[in-house]
Amino acid sequence: MSWKVCFIAGVTLGTVNAISLALVPDRPAPPTPEKPQSPRQLIVGDWQDVNNPNHRLRITPTETIFLVGGQIREMDGLTATHTIDWTASPFRIELRPRNERDRIIPGVFELEGDRLKFGLRTFNPGPGKGGPVDFSNADTRIEYQRVGK
Repeated sequence: MSWKVCFIAGVTLGTVNAISLALVPDRPAPPTPEKPQSPRQLIVGDWQDVNNPNHRLRITPTETIFLVGGQIREMDGLTATHTIDWTASPFRIELRPRNERDRIIPGVFELEGDRLKFGLRTFNPGPGKGGPVDFSNADTRIEYQRVGK
């Protein structure tokens, strides 16, 4: 190889190295924003009754577990399997209590950040009448604050 070819190759490689050094950032790239969670993911966790701090509701993807003083309580119907209609507004829920398999407690709920508000029809609505369609026609209203995921 002649000295001209070696000189041109050296200059070219030096230029490429200088350019690639200039393209390396001097700090780490900012983190990519997390994909927002769906309401289906956000509802899962532990919730504390805002009016009675001794009452908690643990929600899993398939059931709700009512806790009083840390102990599971099944007598009021909130310890139940659940079915949720995520397309309704407000969201609709049906609870099937563990202690009364034939009973259905229909309701609606709203999820806003770390607040969860339920409106339930705990009394038999009578023939031909379904569950609440909003909070105004629910006979039981409960508001919860998130305490854990």
